[in-house]
Amino acid sequence: TDKLLMSLSALVAIASGAALPLFFLSFSDSFESMGSTNLSANSDDFFDSAVLSLIYVGIGIGFAYFIYQSTANFAKENQIAEYKKRYLKAIVRMDVGWYDTNNPHELTTKIGENMALVEKGLSKDTFQ
Repeated sequence: TDKLLMSLSALVAIASGAALPLFFLSFSDSFESMGSTNLSANSDDFFDSAVLSLIYVGIGIGFAYFIYQSTANFAKENQIAEYKKRYLKAIVRMDVGWYDTNNPHELTTKIGENMALVEKGLSKDTFQ
C-alpha cells in the first residue's frame, strides 16, 4: 500500500505543479481586464470570470497539495513503523556476545536516533 500511496502522492504533486501555469494565466487575464480602457458591462463580466477562475484554480492547487502531503505523510509513518519493527527484531536476534559489547540501556537511544535519521530522510523537506 505504501507504493500505491507514494505513487498517488507523486501524481497529485505533479498535477499541483502543472496547475501553477493555469494560476498565472488566470492572474494575467484578471490584470488585463482591469487595465482595459473599454468600460462596458462585458468587461466587468470578464473580470469577474477571471477572478473566479483564479479562485477556483487556487482552491484546486490547495486541495491537491493537501492530498499530496497527507498521502506522503501516511506512507512515511507506515514505513517508519515497519523500520522500527525490523530494527527491534534485528536487535533481539543478536547473539549474547553482542549484548556484552553494547550497553542494553543505550538501545532505546540508538533506536530513537536512527529512526530520527530515517524520518528526516523521508520528510517532505527532502523532496522540495
